[in-house]
Amino acid sequence: MLAIARRNVKLFFRDKGGVFFSLMSVFIVLGLYALFLKSTILGGDLAALEGAGRLVDSWLIAGVLAVAAVTTTLSGYGAMVEDRARGVDRDFAVSPASSGALLGGYILSALAVGLVLCAVTFVAGQVYLVAAGGELLTPLQMAQALGVTALSVAASAAMLYFLTLFIKTQNAFTGACTVVGTLVGFLTGVYIPIGTLPSAVQVVVKCFPPTHGAALLRQIFTAGPMETTFAGVPAGLVTQFKEEMGICFAWDGGTFPVWGHLAVLAGGAVLFAGLSLLVKWCRRR
Repeated sequence: MLAIARRNVKLFFRDKGGVFFSLMSVFIVLGLYALFLKSTILGGDLAALEGAGRLVDSWLIAGVLAVAAVTTTLSGYGAMVEDRARGVDRDFAVSPASSGALLGGYILSALAVGLVLCAVTFVAGQVYLVAAGGELLTPLQMAQALGVTALSVAASAAMLYFLTLFIKTQNAFTGACTVVGTLVGFLTGVYIPIGTLPSAVQVVVKCFPPTHGAALLRQIFTAGPMETTFAGVPAGLVTQFKEEMGICFAWDGGTFPVWGHLAVLAGGAVLFAGLSLLVKWCRRR
């Protein structure tokens, strides 16, 4: 299993173009943010508050990390789809390696690709925040952010493995990467803040694990800037801003708890892993 995972990871990082395009959604988000998203978010009274720009920057980097957790992990399954398209998986089937080892190798390689590229994105985000006049996260916040990112990658790996079960060709995989890369920007509330969506759409969006990973990351990244920007502002207005920007979710007269977000991420991983096993079992019958 580890040998297969190493082979897949080496194949992925050997393709420099593939690595670049796996981060394309991140580059698109940053480009849109620089062009008009930041000015749109800072419109109105928010721009007059102290440190509002740093707050929005922190909000963005958290969203970028949430997007990367999905898109880079999906790219990590490229070797599996290519093997399937070229018939290499049939060669593996008659090799001494068990089907479980093959499956584990593909999933481990996708996890490794996602974790490595998310770590790079995290470091780049910290550099950006400092360069923009902000501050580094505290060691505890860094540990929390990396932990949430790892859980988001795991949930994405399970969810996207289920998706790739139905992809047979490289062209179909490329199309799926394009669709997922676009869709995840909306699911994580990067393109359009979640709180500005219609209520029915918000309910649908909140059913997806990546949305909850993004909310947790935003809570971590914006904790410090929020204290500066909203010092002296009534708590009700602060909560309203958090809900509008997808930093927290309204739930039963209050806000959705941290343990709830973590449960959705973990539950999503278990659910899609179970669905994948069910699909593979049905295909064998």
